Amino acid sequence: MSPPVAVLPFVIRRSTDAFELSVYTSTTITAHGLLRVEDDRLVIQWRVSRTTDRHGLGYSSEEEHEDVRETSVPLGQLALAQLKRTWRLFGRSPRLVLTAADLRAFEVVAGPTGLALAHPSRLELQLQRGDEAAGREFAAELELAISDHQLRRAESSGRGALPGGPSRGGGP
Repeated sequence: MSPPVAVLPFVIRRSTDAFELSVYTSTTITAHGLLRVEDDRLVIQWRVSRTTDRHGLGYSSEEEHEDVRETSVPLGQLALAQLKRTWRLFGRSPRLVLTAADLRAFEVVAGPTGLALAHPSRLELQLQRGDEAAGREFAAELELAISDHQLRRAESSGRGALPGGPSRGGGP
């Protein structure tokens, strides 16, 4: 029987506003995504929706939906997974903060057509309020997977042996 697969939905929202002459433009980019731990990697899937509203002499609204994108981050490129809460206008809002051990870890997510990140080593993902417990569980499972991966890597490179442990040469 295979171990359960940890899965967690997330949202990232970014918005920009611009006023030019007599036209006000508001653009909201929303990425709905899913995180999944598989073997020795974190799989990130997301779909971006872009809504652009223009107000001027008239009003127009356009929506664009991109195809689902996916990337995998090897567990060796991750350092930390934490659930944090921030206060918003209508209460606390949970977010999962993933910290990379390698700056290339989130490059595909944050690349030129990806989602803007505040820092290339941190991926902050908004969770729905009802998903806080699932977020806590996912963060714990991901932390465990990262630690297990590091331990297996250390053992396979010979660094996992304890000092003063059994010697391999036989007797004195």
